[in-house]
Amino acid sequence: MIDRVCADVTPDYAVLYEPIVSNKAPIISPEMARRYLEPCYKRVCERLEMHGIRHRFVWSSGRILSLIPLWLDSGLNGLFVDQACAAGVDYLEVRKTYGPHLALLGGIDNATLRQSDQAVYEELERKVPPLLDSGRYLPGLDDTVRVTIPFERFAKYRERLLRLLSAAL
Repeated sequence: MIDRVCADVTPDYAVLYEPIVSNKAPIISPEMARRYLEPCYKRVCERLEMHGIRHRFVWSSGRILSLIPLWLDSGLNGLFVDQACAAGVDYLEVRKTYGPHLALLGGIDNATLRQSDQAVYEELERKVPPLLDSGRYLPGLDDTVRVTIPFERFAKYRERLLRLLSAAL
């Protein structure tokens, strides 16, 4: 499939969706994942690399921390975690552990949008500046915006995020 797609276009990045994790842990052990999944991940990543696709994200949800080494060893170099904060995945800790080699997307706690403007501002201030300073980070929420989020709070979140991004430039 990669060869067929890349015959017509050169994607800027690839995303592998891997929903094998709950908010507690992966549904298979990291050892089993390494045994059964790593060869497949490596094959896909080698093919992507062959076509010049150097940005290879894994998209998962839940408590993925024990799988990050496997993904990095396999050639994946970016991460988006759905519901990261609810599962106890703090992007600041991930960055501290793996450095900027692992690109990060998202990681801002969506639940703060249900709390207060102050909670949103504190979450943004705590995470966005240091992650932007460390490089290879695209800020965003860790879940989709649902109808339970007040539009006014979402608008304030976006305004504050844009201010932080402008200040980082």
